[in-house]
Amino acid sequence: MKVIFILFLCFLVNLVSAQDFQYRIDSNVNTVKIDSIGKIIRELRNYNTKGNNRYLSYWEAYAYYKCAILSRVLKKEEDAEKFTEKAIEILESTKGKTTEDYALLGMLKNYQINFSGWLATIKLSNQAKTMAQKAIELDGDNLRAYLVLGINNYYTPELYGGKSKCEAYFKKAIALPDRTSENEFDPTWGKGDAFYFLLSYYKNRKDDGDQELFEKIDRLGIEIKEINRRRAIRALELHRFSKNLENTETTYDPFLIGLDDERSLIYNRINTRVDKMVELGLLEEAKWLYDNYPNAQSARGIGYKELFPYFSGNQSLDEALEKLKQNTRRFAKRQLTWFRNRMTVKFYQISSPEYPENVVQDLELFLNEREGEKVGQS
Repeated sequence: MKVIFILFLCFLVNLVSAQDFQYRIDSNVNTVKIDSIGKIIRELRNYNTKGNNRYLSYWEAYAYYKCAILSRVLKKEEDAEKFTEKAIEILESTKGKTTEDYALLGMLKNYQINFSGWLATIKLSNQAKTMAQKAIELDGDNLRAYLVLGINNYYTPELYGGKSKCEAYFKKAIALPDRTSENEFDPTWGKGDAFYFLLSYYKNRKDDGDQELFEKIDRLGIEIKEINRRRAIRALELHRFSKNLENTETTYDPFLIGLDDERSLIYNRINTRVDKMVELGLLEEAKWLYDNYPNAQSARGIGYKELFPYFSGNQSLDEALEKLKQNTRRFAKRQLTWFRNRMTVKFYQISSPEYPENVVQDLELFLNEREGEKVGQS
């Protein structure tokens, strides 16, 4: 019997690098440092491309693009802008551009809008559409080109025709094959992004497009009791992204450790944590999200949504922070309830004078019992 110890189910999963070149790059770009990019480029050059050096420039630009995304996640806007500019520079200097070069260049022009004023935004938006059209002229089945057009229209203000064509573009991208050639160096990315944006569009759409969603559910043979828009979208998300997931019986015998404490102590720590988050820049972070992506899924999370009424002038800062603390306390309570009802977890109060010696004692007892079982089976 294999034994595994889990502390509140915190798993660290290492993904095995895929054979596809794109996934090797994605798995290697786990930092935003220039030496990470150098590592990827060196790996690229170890492959026999049979003289097709254009692939080197494409994947180098793609690596910079991924680093730009990671930089923004880490709130390093200047680094993100530099990585984006470097990627664009590489592709614009590439001779004999392919459909994939143009599609990635269009994506980068879209992304560069994040760092630009409104005048530059108009120019970059038009450039992105031009790049996508050139990609389609070279290969009408390039899903990434339609993804560029879809994202471009999705973020265009509705006053200027935004949201009017993105649905069709995303559907087109989803319907096309991941790759239009058998060359392993060609990309396959984009379909998941198109599906994500299409669902986001449906979530935020104000018209009566529910019937189309329900018909999609019916065609897929998915049964939903008391169907509504939210449940239909969730079912489509699970259908799209959970196809390869299955429940399997583990060979491990887990010992689940839950760290708990007196309710008043937990609540005091939560309140202190919120105050510390504010000191470290939570208001600035939430304000950026409020100004740029108020309808994003992340904007609905605890820690952001409670501050939006303050930004809109409907609440004082003290009222918003008290609501944030209250919602966090309720969430912590729901977490504990979930673990107690769903799993066999051994809880320990960390303020107890017996902690952590009682944890060590229970672990030793657990191991001795399992060792005795192994001896009895041999």
